[in-house]
Amino acid sequence: MYTINQVYLERSARLVARAMKITPKKIKEDLSVIRVIVFLLYIDGICFLMSSAVLYFVWGLALKDRCSAAIQLCLVFYLSGKVLMYLFLVERSHVVRRSGFHRQGDLWYYFNMAQVLLGFGTIAILSFFHPVADIEREDHVCEIGLPFRITLPLLIFDVWINVFLTGQFIFFARRFMRNWVPRTLRNAWNKAIHPHLRNEGPAPLEDNPADQRGVLADMAWRTCKAMFIVLSSTIANLSVLFALQGHEQGWLCFMMCSIDVVSGVVVLHWLTNEEGARQETPVAPVNNRDSVITTYTHPATPENELHRFGGGAYPQASSRHAYEQK
Repeated sequence: MYTINQVYLERSARLVARAMKITPKKIKEDLSVIRVIVFLLYIDGICFLMSSAVLYFVWGLALKDRCSAAIQLCLVFYLSGKVLMYLFLVERSHVVRRSGFHRQGDLWYYFNMAQVLLGFGTIAILSFFHPVADIEREDHVCEIGLPFRITLPLLIFDVWINVFLTGQFIFFARRFMRNWVPRTLRNAWNKAIHPHLRNEGPAPLEDNPADQRGVLADMAWRTCKAMFIVLSSTIANLSVLFALQGHEQGWLCFMMCSIDVVSGVVVLHWLTNEEGARQETPVAPVNNRDSVITTYTHPATPENELHRFGGGAYPQASSRHAYEQK
């Protein structure tokens, strides 16, 4: 656990150092909802790791009140991290879905937010009413956790919301991902399914020229990989809790929750910075003496919205126009 804290704090220190260079103007221009969510996830992870390390290594968990404080600490930061993760998925689905309207006009956005706030909110509230915090009489070891009636709905909801929001993101981004969809499925979609849908943007999957770049296709693959990584850590965490019948030793609970939180933050960091590391390849002029290359960006494309709301995670749709200057 000490090694996890050390590695996480080192990465967080770099983030804080970068944040110190942000001016108010840059904050106003560059920060988006998704960037704020990712930043809050970093803060949540830092606070959880630091507070759990202080509670375990400095004060100890041998007393009843400290054992109770340990489970409350885990619940506050673990559940808040889950909420931020779900909000990230909801916002990203809204960004790729939107076609010139704001959140107030997006019914999918309201539906997704209702699932997170009502569904997960109910489970979170019940978790605070039914925590497990016991001290063994013989060894005086703190055992914390959640009962089966809480962990099972938590696991089911976590799997459902991750799969649902990830599938929703890929579904609404399908018209920009020709290279990602197999030809047989693409033909079946264009002939059998697409004619029955309306107001979904460009019609056939192969009509959009942006498909050739394959950037959103790569994003879709990385999104699926990220979903499996996050779900794997959550399933492993809750499976250990199942096996121990909701009674984990304090150090084990802290370690499993730390791995779950850190894996989620690292995955989101990877998703939101992978594309930012790519540099745009310059286009060679048609004629070095007579030609000039100018680059401009279309202002109202879904790809542009992805770039603006997702920072470096999403590609900016740009086209190059070459003309000869005589």
